[in-house]
Amino acid sequence: MALNPSTVNQIKSVFDKKNWPIDVRSDIKGSLFQRFCERMEMYDKEEIDVILILSRKFIYIQFNELTERIFSSLYSVNEELYKSNDKIIIAPLKINDKNNSAVMIWQILSRINYHWMDYSDKFILLDDRDNIKRQCTGRYKICLLDDFIGTGETVKRVVDEFVLTLEIPIENIFALSFIAQESGRKYLEENNIKSFSDVVIKKGISDLDGYSYDQKQSLLSKMKIMESKIDERLPDCSFSLGYKQSEALVSILDKSPNNTFPLFWFETNKKISIFPRFDKYIKQ
Repeated sequence: MALNPSTVNQIKSVFDKKNWPIDVRSDIKGSLFQRFCERMEMYDKEEIDVILILSRKFIYIQFNELTERIFSSLYSVNEELYKSNDKIIIAPLKINDKNNSAVMIWQILSRINYHWMDYSDKFILLDDRDNIKRQCTGRYKICLLDDFIGTGETVKRVVDEFVLTLEIPIENIFALSFIAQESGRKYLEENNIKSFSDVVIKKGISDLDGYSYDQKQSLLSKMKIMESKIDERLPDCSFSLGYKQSEALVSILDKSPNNTFPLFWFETNKKISIFPRFDKYIKQ
């Protein structure tokens, strides 16, 4: 169904406020705006209104923001932690996964000038476990760097590995990210793992301000119906409403975490997504 001019203008308004690029001339796969419009064409007016509500809360981090996001995240760390330690060993969360975004962010940090920052003389950037272990002397902390913390399960798994295989006390490790789900931070806190983030977000629908419980439940039900229009299997998948119902509204560079509502990233060979994960198409 073709979008009417009023809807197109509402989409443009969201893009303007979010400072997202608008290029109506681009090929459908090369333009965020065109991808957005194509997905909206699948839905009726009420469903489009839901997408617009969520899009106004959506966080899309583009490449030109990465350096600023890295610095902002480093400044989100409790200053006392910097003061009370002689070494801050910074490593990507997934050291051995060279295709992981955490590694890319760590590489950017290693190539930019951060030495003007307070306490930067304490930073030691390492991406090898043996070298990390050798530096674990005196007063130190290990900072595990990532772009997004969703459920917190991945962070806990990595921290557990450091504790078991490198014999590093859990209190000497903390996680650092651009963005974190509030529920994920709570999960880490319950497991005695410190974490810091530049931005902390709540669930996209369940924590919507100004909506009653019944209204939120109605929106969640509607979202599942909207998912089924992309693929009838979606509402029964583990990432329906976002992995473990995270209800996240995040995309970083060209990959959305599966914690984000699949409405924004799930695609098939016939239905292109707005903010892709760049996984294989799901055939229909």
